[in-house]
Amino acid sequence: MYFYEKLVQGIRDKKINMPEDIFYTCLTRTGNIGSASIYATLDLLTKEKKLNHGELIMLGVPESAQFQYTIALLRVVEH
Repeated sequence: MYFYEKLVQGIRDKKINMPEDIFYTCLTRTGNIGSASIYATLDLLTKEKKLNHGELIMLGVPESAQFQYTIALLRVVEH
């Protein structure tokens, strides 16, 4: 995925200590489903990975042309 590789390379270039395996995407499974992608990704993430109380999830959501991003930070809470 073009922009995923650019993101990872940018993190490397800035020498940010962030492992690549913490990134999660559903694009290869769902295709480009626009604004629904964040809900699909969170749904798959919660089904495939054990999330612990207090963990942080940073969302980087591109608009359709992928030249602008919205960033949000979520904290996992018990329900």
